[in-house]
Amino acid sequence: MIDAVKLLEYSQELRHRYLAKLSELPWEEVVKDRSASFPSLRDIYLHCLVCVDGIVNNILQGDSSFPRINYDDYDSIEKMQEYVTQVESKATENLKKITREDSKKLQMIIDEHLRARGIDYLLSEPIDISDYQKFKRELEKEG
Repeated sequence: MIDAVKLLEYSQELRHRYLAKLSELPWEEVVKDRSASFPSLRDIYLHCLVCVDGIVNNILQGDSSFPRINYDDYDSIEKMQEYVTQVESKATENLKKITREDSKKLQMIIDEHLRARGIDYLLSEPIDISDYQKFKRELEKEG
């Protein structure tokens, strides 16, 4: 089984790379409607942050509410970075005090989210994501 905390740490690294790539694009490309799960690359990125904020900073802290943001308020990479800093600084502190029970709850939330979208297993077999090369090979195999 993938450790949910390690998965969140890994996804943070990926979000940083994603934001760096977004910052290289003209803003019109970042907000262009691509008819994806969320309209634009910006909106997809912000949705990922809202999920981290909601799960780690709210639900695991006993607050059942989920953050609501207006995606259009984020009209620059700088504003997106400010939100990243806000969410991740809070999440980093919250993940430091996570219990084994919290970790299991987090894993259940992630699993429910995936199953609701028709994904039974994130990977074909459990792996240790701390082995970056093995994790990368597994993702490439799944892709």
